[in-house]
Amino acid sequence: MKKYIFLILLFSALLHSRSIKVTGNIDKVHYIDHPGNLNTLLAEEKIEADAVLVCGIDGISAFVTSPAFCQVEIQKENLRWLSVTDSLPPVCNIKNIEEIVIWRSGWERKLYIEKKQSFPQSFTPYHFILGGYKKVAESEKNGYKAIKYKRITNTLLQNLPEPVRLQFSDGDIMATSFQIDSFQFDGCEFLYQHKPLKKIMR
Repeated sequence: MKKYIFLILLFSALLHSRSIKVTGNIDKVHYIDHPGNLNTLLAEEKIEADAVLVCGIDGISAFVTSPAFCQVEIQKENLRWLSVTDSLPPVCNIKNIEEIVIWRSGWERKLYIEKKQSFPQSFTPYHFILGGYKKVAESEKNGYKAIKYKRITNTLLQNLPEPVRLQFSDGDIMATSFQIDSFQFDGCEFLYQHKPLKKIMR
């Protein structure tokens, strides 16, 4: 039985490894497994977005807003996924897509983080992922704007107080020494020891 379950998990991992992971301000992780226009692909998954961050494996990402989605074609070349456009700034041509991160305004799922010597801040899944990037440049073409980002070390969970108080979505509060290995983030949901996490407090 264990071998059977392992094979199912392995098959699922291999299948998703050939897809584009879609994360951010959405209810759950989605996967895009066929080429098409970005606007159409998101509609097929019933994903609403005000903007997206198209992230390349090389650490370069492009931020574009929803009016530009129809100008982006997602193509597959061997085992690589590409975003292709002639209408948008060159940075929007990502050569090897790793992930597409969705931004939606007014998203309610957030993680509140209170560090040692700073005011509490709240992060949606999109902004938590964006914490691992820095803005490099802005550009415009044909009236469409794009922002180029480059991957950096995400420090949002560094310099936490010791001990911390963790508040979970069910209202439970736990005082503990924060263990990074117990924190899980799949791109859409924040968990600690597999429980939905809402706040990290002093």
